[in-house]
Amino acid sequence: MINIKTQFNVKYLEKDKYLYELSEDATYFLQADARLLFRVNEWGYQGEKNKGFYTYEHKYFSITVAAHFVILKIKKGYRWNGPTGVPRLFHFKSFVEASLPHDLLYQAIALGALPRFARCFTDTVFYRALRAGGWFKPFAWAAERIVNVFGFFFARNPKMAGE
Repeated sequence: MINIKTQFNVKYLEKDKYLYELSEDATYFLQADARLLFRVNEWGYQGEKNKGFYTYEHKYFSITVAAHFVILKIKKGYRWNGPTGVPRLFHFKSFVEASLPHDLLYQAIALGALPRFARCFTDTVFYRALRAGGWFKPFAWAAERIVNVFGFFFARNPKMAGE
């Protein structure tokens, strides 16, 4: 189960490092495997741990990981580059919206806020967001496979984190 907010305002940035900017706050409630929290706690990543929750605060977003869910709160003004490696001609609204939580989670991995093994969860979020946006299973699956294969480079490079 994934609760994806598919209606939010995005501003296109013509000449900037990032292509899109969030024009209003967005919140995502994502179902997660309990093992994600245990592995995050086990690895002792940055952030505040208290009473079964793990919270990471950033200037533009916060991530809360609990036993069976993850809450992403993204603030107005957050910028991301949309579907990386895809020509702008194919930056459909549903594709851009699915790339928002995916890019944010990859940024958190690159910053050390989440461990690298969270990539699988992140790619699943991308797939589910595409499905919630109306994509057919085979197309969503193919897009998820591509980001799974090539996302590895972005998850391990702190320079890609936008800091």
